[in-house]
Amino acid sequence: MHLLTTAATLLAAIYVQAVMFTNNGYNGITIGRPFTLTWSGSGSPVSINVLKPRGSSDLLEKLVTLTTTATGTSYTWTPSANIPPGTYALSICQGTASNYSPRFQLSAA
Repeated sequence: MHLLTTAATLLAAIYVQAVMFTNNGYNGITIGRPFTLTWSGSGSPVSINVLKPRGSSDLLEKLVTLTTTATGTSYTWTPSANIPPGTYALSICQGTASNYSPRFQLSAA
């Protein structure tokens, strides 16, 4: 019984620490205007990537890496003009854990 309780506690700790975006919405993301991404998770720095849908609506391709060294629980991204307006998503990775934002529209300035 003690082993089962210990295993359940460890699994719960791993689940709670999984990295994930915590933004309430992704409306109004505009080229040239800062947008703060927030997440939960602890431990090593996170990587954040911009993803572009390709082909089927379920396929996402990495377009650009925003950071590989973000620490804490937030990162402010100012979309540059080298990413054209369109539909995108974001990925966040910490160690072997990854998670994704909902898709959003990046608008022209």
